[in-house]
Amino acid sequence: MKRLGIINALRGLSALAIVLYHVRIPLWEGWSEIAANPAKYSLFDRLLAYPGGACHFFGHAVMLFFVLSGFCIHYPYAAKARPLQLKPYATRRFLRIYPPYLAAVALSVFASYLLDWSLGNPPGTIVWRSASMTQNYPPGEGQFLCNPALWSLPVEMELYLAYPIFLFCLKQYGLPISTGLALLVSIGASVLANQDVAWIIYNFARYWIIWCSGAWVAEKLATNSLPACGRMWTAVTLLSLGLAMTAIAREWHLVWQQLIWGGFFFLLLAWFLRHVPYSEDNPSPIGKALNGLGLISYSLYLTHYPFLAVCGKWWENHLGSKPVNFLVPLAFTGLAIVFATIFYIVVERPCHHWARRLGSNT
Repeated sequence: MKRLGIINALRGLSALAIVLYHVRIPLWEGWSEIAANPAKYSLFDRLLAYPGGACHFFGHAVMLFFVLSGFCIHYPYAAKARPLQLKPYATRRFLRIYPPYLAAVALSVFASYLLDWSLGNPPGTIVWRSASMTQNYPPGEGQFLCNPALWSLPVEMELYLAYPIFLFCLKQYGLPISTGLALLVSIGASVLANQDVAWIIYNFARYWIIWCSGAWVAEKLATNSLPACGRMWTAVTLLSLGLAMTAIAREWHLVWQQLIWGGFFFLLLAWFLRHVPYSEDNPSPIGKALNGLGLISYSLYLTHYPFLAVCGKWWENHLGSKPVNFLVPLAFTGLAIVFATIFYIVVERPCHHWARRLGSNT
């Protein structure tokens, strides 16, 4: 996998995009306020507001996480390279995901107390629902106010559980039928979600085709049949990006926004694998930075929002209002990366070692 270092780089960039999307909430006055009252702000602050406003389009980078997850899970088994052994597979997936997730839940509880934010009614409802990964389902569904990003991890776990079904269909019926099945399931779930059927809104079925699109790329790459991704592919990728940004600007239903962004990231992943040879051993400073960011991407995703929310409260308590200059939230983004690195060293990395050891001995 080291020769596919672009996967690690994209994972890191995806996490960074989500941090930049979220940092604006607790630590920036906001594009709308600055644009509506330009006379109140300096020219420098107004100019910096433009990149801050562009971060509004970064929220759906979670869909890139799903595409990359599908690729990474399937690639070792692609082209029938090896059989899937369910017990080692389940052990590794659980130990890599759940213990760091549970630590992030504890961090969110601590941050909630520092912020004096509610933990649900009755108190603690959100805590145990999040700890059991059932917070996406009624009754009483909901996320931590100080860590809304946790919604995607129960979905990811469900996608891991669904992967053996995809793999079975792939071996029995081929790639077109298995991905077609995932597409039909996701379209049906999206139609239900569009009707506000509560239990399906954050169910794996809505995201199955997005996740399986990554598996499709892995299968094509392993069998040396990945499309050339030439000019037509590039044009379609750019058009899909324009459509995805339009969906956000026009405030289309969240269901369709996520599907469109998932399609764009699928096209983008295939394009990068064809056109950007990149190894995790890349010695350049940018390469090392991207590799490091990819390494801590899961920890960064889990911890950034409670950290930034506490930092935002500290800033307002000491200075009376949110920052205006967008360089300030950028600086706190850097601090969030430092915090995530510590979390990775203390929590996530030991879980990786644990997963490899027990997964290989199971």
